Amino acid sequence: MSTPCKYVGADLDCVGINTNDTIDVAFQKLAEYVCALNLIPTVNDLVYYSESALGANTGGTSPTYSTLANSTYTIPTGSDGDYEINYVGQAVIAAGASITFKVYKNGVAINAYTHRTITSAGSATIPFSLFLSNLTLVATDIITVKSTATNNATTYPVNCVLKVTKIA
Repeated sequence: MSTPCKYVGADLDCVGINTNDTIDVAFQKLAEYVCALNLIPTVNDLVYYSESALGANTGGTSPTYSTLANSTYTIPTGSDGDYEINYVGQAVIAAGASITFKVYKNGVAINAYTHRTITSAGSATIPFSLFLSNLTLVATDIITVKSTATNNATTYPVNCVLKVTKIA
């Protein structure tokens, strides 16, 4: 019979390895210690991606906000965590008009700092980006992007993308 190899060095209290632990036990303790440090970075997880070719009358007319097509995501069971929301696109703006975009969580606008308002002195198509990060969400939370415009027949979003990424 052979006897298992043993660790013969000094006790390593920081990792829990003791003199005379078998090499298998010592290696297991070391592995558990290293894994608990979370040294391997987590990879962001794209959980929702949607492209929408929107147009006239697709958002609300001020002061009413309306949900934009393909802009709703519900956090599934077991996916609690921190998220990033990125909504980008273009807005067709009539002269002197404006359009505002907001992100809602469970039907409530998240806060005043997380909305975008685009205005133009003359008629134009203007790119925009609405980005939120470190948004803590739990299962069944519903994220929705809504907009309102001074006149949604002449000022409206086009070519929009919603990207929801779990970051932690």
